[in-house]
Order: sequence, then structure tokens, then C-alpha cells
Amino acid sequence: MLHDPRLFARFFQATRRSMKSSLGRPVVIMCSSGSGRSAVFIAYDMVVKALSKENRIYPCGVVSEFRNYRPCVVRTVVEYWFLHRCLA
Repeated sequence: MLHDPRLFARFFQATRRSMKSSLGRPVVIMCSSGSGRSAVFIAYDMVVKALSKENRIYPCGVVSEFRNYRPCVVRTVVEYWFLHRCLA
């Protein structure tokens, strides 16, 4: 999933639809460690939500804030790069 932003976008949209139809039940997003792929997904969701409220957002700032709740998320250059690529 961290190779093609189009596949990621489709997965993100499908998950969003699932969340809307989950009748208030939680939807769990998790990879093996919870700090790689799933963290990129959650960071992307945080950026998208922030963009709906603000004109400008800094993905690194979002990741930094995210790390207040979950240390070591989006920890590799590839993960940062992919997050930025998805937002472009």
C-alpha cells in the first residue's frame, strides 16, 4: 500500500465509507506494529480533517502532534515521503 498513492486513496475512501456506515462502532486500522502503514493512514486522515478547517497545514507538524499520543509513528523517510506524495 505504501507504493501507490492511488491505491492508498481508494483504500482511504473505502475506509471512510465504512466508518460512516459503522453505526457509531469503532473502526480499527492496524498494521503489525501500529507505527508504520497504519500511522501513515491516521496521519493522512488527520491532515485531511485539518485541511477542512484550515487553509494551510504542515504534515510534519501533524505527525509531531500525533507523536504526543503515539511515539515513533511515521518513522521512516519512505513513510514521510509517501504521506507527502499522497497529499500532493
